[in-house]
Amino acid sequence: MSYKVSPQSIGFNPAEAERAARAMNQYLANLQVLFIKFHNVHWNVIGMSFFDIHEKTQGLYEHVAVEIDLIAERIKMIGFYPVGSLKEALKLATIKELPSNVDLNGPTVASIVVKDLRKLIAQLREISQNVDSTYTGGFIEDALSYYEKQHWLFSAYLTKE
Repeated sequence: MSYKVSPQSIGFNPAEAERAARAMNQYLANLQVLFIKFHNVHWNVIGMSFFDIHEKTQGLYEHVAVEIDLIAERIKMIGFYPVGSLKEALKLATIKELPSNVDLNGPTVASIVVKDLRKLIAQLREISQNVDSTYTGGFIEDALSYYEKQHWLFSAYLTKE
């Protein structure tokens, strides 16, 4: 008897499970890029809003770290391999890296975060619409809710009074 997990061993349609794994792997790749990018802006923010942005970006990368593990483990649970190298992640990701040798003020960081969260939210909506939640374990809906709230918070920060 084989103990290796496969889509069939847990009652999943192999083609649907593979489609779900591909979608979640691209999401995982974006999270891996964001994990580094959120650290980058966290370390390189300067100016009057340093304390607020420094704290908020720390919250983002801490959340993303947990999300990375949840999604990677879900991909394994349905019988596939998660993207586990930076080379593979950069190839799959639609979110781009940021140079690390630049000082950034609070509004610039917030604009970068809002732009990337919009991409992530759009990706999550697409996964939610095209992949049955039994394959994603319901994690996509939870992530969508979190990132929508973060988008709202950073957008409010950028709104002129």
